[in-house]
Amino acid sequence: MATILIVDDEVDCRRPLAALLTHEGYEVTQARDGLEGLQRLNEKKHDLVLLDMIMPGVDGVTMLQSVRRRPEWANLPVLLVTGYHEPELLNKAKALGVQEYIFKGDTPFSRMLELIKRHLGEHHVPKRRGRKPKVRPEATHPGQTPRVVTKPHRAPPSRYYQLHLEFLDADD
Repeated sequence: MATILIVDDEVDCRRPLAALLTHEGYEVTQARDGLEGLQRLNEKKHDLVLLDMIMPGVDGVTMLQSVRRRPEWANLPVLLVTGYHEPELLNKAKALGVQEYIFKGDTPFSRMLELIKRHLGEHHVPKRRGRKPKVRPEATHPGQTPRVVTKPHRAPPSRYYQLHLEFLDADD
């Protein structure tokens, strides 16, 4: 499975994301800032980087500049995961070759996972959420008794509604 580097100074953002990606089967490496992120990239080969934009010390844009200068990392997919909507820095990151912007508070994990898989070249089948589909009656053949699909039983009307109906009937 792919190896992903998460570079973020906020432990509360980094650890849950690392746990979820590990649960999905990825090998995850973590770094607290851009300098530590560059050290982790030197230690082993990574397939994708999730990079925070604003960090103390070496920030995400500076780390991205360093990554793009090295020929072995020039094509490394970098997804910018940030909580700040600063157009100047986002445009600078885009010019440096960041693949996606993922805003921390706005993007659910399922969407983040979809973007990660797409940039790793993996097939992603989203899990269906919400209501289950209705059961359709089976096709009937000549001579076969059709299967009847019944609707679920309705709850009786509320006491208020019953009294309201009685009140309306009393006027007649």
